[in-house]
Amino acid sequence: ELLALGLVGTTIVPYNIFLGSGISKGQTLALMRAGLSVSVVIGGAITGWILLAGTLLPGFDSFQLVAEVFRERVGTWGAILFGLGLFAAGFSSAITSPFAAQVVAETVFGWRNRHAVKALGLFVLATGLVFGLSGRAPIPIIVVVQALNGLLLPLLTGLLIFLINDPRLVSRSAQPSWGYNLILLIVMMAVTRIGLTGILKSWQAVTGVAPVEWINGLVTGLVTAAVAALSIRKRLTSP
Repeated sequence: ELLALGLVGTTIVPYNIFLGSGISKGQTLALMRAGLSVSVVIGGAITGWILLAGTLLPGFDSFQLVAEVFRERVGTWGAILFGLGLFAAGFSSAITSPFAAQVVAETVFGWRNRHAVKALGLFVLATGLVFGLSGRAPIPIIVVVQALNGLLLPLLTGLLIFLINDPRLVSRSAQPSWGYNLILLIVMMAVTRIGLTGILKSWQAVTGVAPVEWINGLVTGLVTAAVAALSIRKRLTSP
């Protein structure tokens, strides 16, 4: 469940909400939606390809092992493409992560000191550089962090559903359709269930007490129903 939640967290990273809003200033709503749609589709496709490629591996010990498996299964060009993909992933992350940290600091936490914002970006970049040069891949830390992203996702999704249905924030002409809201609710329900499964298993491991089997579905249903009810009420009753 931790890996599944981490996969969701790394595909739909919650800070992308802040990053997307921060870099979209001056754009039209249609252009923003088009850009986000393209990025989400591409990200989902890449995740799917990673899953398919992972079926070729007996296990993960190192990137060298992955390259060797690709070389044996699909030829030398497979290992070369894997290396290029790995480089592209690292290069894009080295650009995006510091920039996203700066955007979140400015838009969410209200940082106004430009030197502090730049220092934060350099710190994030330096952290990745240190791990890269050391040759140590903190895989467990990465999985846990991405799993935390997955846990944050239902909270942000619920808040997003509520806010976009508030006519005081989003004009009625720009509000999403009921079908779009339904898709968001389904996403929130799925991620909430995965997250609760991980939490309940951790509880069982720590206390030795097995949780009631139906508690996950009940909590997931109640949370989803509450978000849906509040959003509908806000959409229909606000002036």
